[in-house]
Amino acid sequence: MTKNNDYSFDFKTFVEELHQNDKKKEMLEKYEHLFGCLDAAKFEDQPFFKQYLSSFEIPAELTNNLAVNEKLAQDFDFGLLLCLVASSFSSEYSLTYDEQDGKIHLNISVTCGEQSLTKDLYSLWSFQIQKLYEIYIIEQMDLAVLATEDEQTEKDIKKERDTHLRLFTEKVESLNHIMDLHTAYQELKSEYEKLVS
Repeated sequence: MTKNNDYSFDFKTFVEELHQNDKKKEMLEKYEHLFGCLDAAKFEDQPFFKQYLSSFEIPAELTNNLAVNEKLAQDFDFGLLLCLVASSFSSEYSLTYDEQDGKIHLNISVTCGEQSLTKDLYSLWSFQIQKLYEIYIIEQMDLAVLATEDEQTEKDIKKERDTHLRLFTEKVESLNHIMDLHTAYQELKSEYEKLVS
């Protein structure tokens, strides 16, 4: 697997916006108290990135074939978004290969009480994608703070992170297998058509 290290998310602007948000300010202050001021910090230097997110190997062929709205393709780091979705404790996701368009579809599901909502990344608007970045990064910051509270909480978070990392690896391997089978099928179909024509 090729690791995608092109994390071009604008962390500085994200932190500036959090500082201005009264609802998020307290969480940010707790995080900064534990891990240092974020004003000049890089996203890749954050403990949750180094200890967890960087473990997700996002194959280039996955991000290159991810079904996204063409108008937004250059606006976001979809490799990072995929990493954040896969690492999240608060949502579920699936990766499916669509033979019709040859793309990989990322479906994100969120459940609140008895209600559940599933959206394909392809169908999301720019502001919705931006909101996902915010939600998932704040979740990682919250978990980093929680992990410092006591040893058992830290162990529980580590165990859950390991589970998410393993599940992501399994999903990517399964997806690769499906894509390989599809490619082999297309090659056989092409050979057969040459024989009968």
